[in-house]
Amino acid sequence: GNILGREQHGDILAVGFEMYVKLLDEAIRKLKEGEAYQEEIEPVLDLKYRGFIPREFIQSEKLRIEIYKRLASVRSHSELNALIEEVIDRFGRIPESFENLIDVVKIRILCKEVGIRYLREKENEIQVTFEKSRINILNLIKKINEDRRIFSISPKDYNTLHIYKSIPDNRAKFEFLKELFDYEEDI
Repeated sequence: GNILGREQHGDILAVGFEMYVKLLDEAIRKLKEGEAYQEEIEPVLDLKYRGFIPREFIQSEKLRIEIYKRLASVRSHSELNALIEEVIDRFGRIPESFENLIDVVKIRILCKEVGIRYLREKENEIQVTFEKSRINILNLIKKINEDRRIFSISPKDYNTLHIYKSIPDNRAKFEFLKELFDYEEDI
């Protein structure tokens, strides 16, 4: 069909330009890669955190929204680091509340890259649900067996790992998950 013509104008209005571009990009990749194409996992994070861009740091609401959108669309740590450098160059030292938001983005990227569909934080527990995981399962089993007090896998849902550990902040969560899954950032 005519994916860039006038006929698509209504589709763009219905889903929004950014979502339309994402869907278009995915359709093009499917056509190029054929059978080898694997749909990207978009992780769902349910974490306790307080991350935001303070009004005092970036006064312009329009610029804050732009940065939020860019953070939401970042696909790799190298992309995130480039955005962080740009923000520091433009606005100065990043405040703690913004750092908290960045840590959540790092966790989302990690989840996406290792194949985690859901990451839920409860009172003293983190639940990790895998989908098409790309982790070294033997290393993970070894780590689970080393400390069975904090790890369990539900017999009802073998794709979900329960971690019974209170981790104080998102930076510590990222570091913990990074070590647990033998994850290396693309810097």
